[in-house]
Amino acid sequence: MIDWYSVENHFFLNPKFPEAKSRFLRGMFDAVQDRFRSHLFLLTSGTTAQSVQDFKWVALSKEAFLCGARAANQHLKSEARDVWIHTLPEFHVGGLAIWARSHLSGAQVVRLSQWKPQDFVELISTRKGTLASLVPAQVYDLIQGEWICPPSLRAIVVGGGALASALLQKGKALGWPLLPSYGMTEASSQIATATLEGQDASLHVLPHFSVEVVDAEGKLRIRGDSLLTAYVFSHAGQVQVQDPKRDGWFYTEDRGFLQGQQLSVLGRTRDFIKIG
Repeated sequence: MIDWYSVENHFFLNPKFPEAKSRFLRGMFDAVQDRFRSHLFLLTSGTTAQSVQDFKWVALSKEAFLCGARAANQHLKSEARDVWIHTLPEFHVGGLAIWARSHLSGAQVVRLSQWKPQDFVELISTRKGTLASLVPAQVYDLIQGEWICPPSLRAIVVGGGALASALLQKGKALGWPLLPSYGMTEASSQIATATLEGQDASLHVLPHFSVEVVDAEGKLRIRGDSLLTAYVFSHAGQVQVQDPKRDGWFYTEDRGFLQGQQLSVLGRTRDFIKIG
């Protein structure tokens, strides 16, 4: 368990990583952790990692992480009576965020150790689950199996990638209360999420964030209290620490447009270049 108010740092690694990769990444963390207090370290590799050197630690203060969790609880109207059905790994920002949200709300967390659609549905039914977070591949599994949503579940935040419109509609036809979201490790999970009351997949920027479109390509920049402190990465054999924010803004490679607080995300700039 994480002590959310201690000065202790914590890092999270995929246990399936080869030992050599894990050793290298632990070494990066050890080289700089004395420069941080009360931080969580999660990995990101973007979409272009070719080697272990391409991985970066994202240093997030516990205070920032809890800020993101508080905003998510507010958006989901989560309270102590909720029961989270937890299916994501803790080294994934979405999985770790569930523990932060439950810490603040007092909600119960029921862990599903291995993803199986049938076990997920049964666990919701037997434990009266009300909330969950899934990635699109898990939503696909539920739809392929034509699993019907148990009545106790009131919201599923879908992150970790874009949820295709056809998949969303099929899921809703089976009763699954799917809420597409846009987030990233650098933001302590969610930036914008569909609303509980909404009848469509429109994403609404969470109250702790400001989002702006910054150029003709539609690139997005983000400012808020749950952004990262710094990146930790290896360059030319040296471990380096870098704060990527500029005047408090984090500049993404994502393209989108805004209408008030409603955000539409179109994809990564580099992806559009490749398609073109």
